[in-house]
Amino acid sequence: MQNISIFSAIKLIQIYPNMAKYLIIPIISNLICISYLGYNAYLDIRTKEIPVKNSIIMAFIGVALSIVSVVCSGYFGMRLLFSVLMNTAISLIPGIILFLVSKYTNQMIGYGDTMVIVVLGLYLDVKNLMGLIVLAFFIAGLVALYEFIIRKKDKKHEIPFVPFLFISYVIINCTQFIH
Repeated sequence: MQNISIFSAIKLIQIYPNMAKYLIIPIISNLICISYLGYNAYLDIRTKEIPVKNSIIMAFIGVALSIVSVVCSGYFGMRLLFSVLMNTAISLIPGIILFLVSKYTNQMIGYGDTMVIVVLGLYLDVKNLMGLIVLAFFIAGLVALYEFIIRKKDKKHEIPFVPFLFISYVIINCTQFIH
């Protein structure tokens, strides 16, 4: 699971070329996440649907990357593998909670949105995932206020949520690079 932005990883490789083998998995994870979010943001805006098949494929890739990162670390052992799998399981909790909220609120948060968050839990640690979700809800809230107050939209007006996850992901990656 990644804790480093793609820009920071590339910069570290430029400074310390010998670290490339340790940073390639975070770079791949970042590229996969940004592509996954960008594609689903586009689909969410256009069709208001998120394909389940793509999310399942991304979930398998996320699990595989977690395992490969353990093997590539050079410290492969059952304790480390268990730790990575446990952290991954913990990172799935926010998505699962949002899924339950979606189920009991008649999909005020869509199943597709929660599915994307569950998949992101396979790529991000729980701290980064929670930061991403909070920022996405904040930006979505600002847009919702604009829609309701300025554009006079109805309370039942649906706003696609994945684009806000995408925007938040880009913002977080850019701010991690700046620091």
